[in-house]
Amino acid sequence: MSAWSVWSAMGLYPQVPGRAELLLSSPLFETIVIRRGNKSQITILSPEATATTTYVKTLKVNGKASNRPWPPESLVTSGGRLDFTLSTQPNKSWGASASDVPPSFAP
Repeated sequence: MSAWSVWSAMGLYPQVPGRAELLLSSPLFETIVIRRGNKSQITILSPEATATTTYVKTLKVNGKASNRPWPPESLVTSGGRLDFTLSTQPNKSWGASASDVPPSFAP
């Protein structure tokens, strides 16, 4: 349970353990920096992070707007930056399109 708690607090969660796909939710901290052994770094910024701002309003991945609730695999393999804008109200259009659905893997 402790690993789940850490992932959740960062606003990330591995979709399939052992793979680079992550799912996104609202981070609990304003700034998170993950330094990887391969010298890459993942930076997560969410200046509005509080106990009540539980919804993702907008997201930028490496400076580009994204509606997908999952970052590219390159975030894990090469590093990058996630800029969240959080809100107390849901943005019902963020992540709602059919093209925003995370990849699916057959059993």
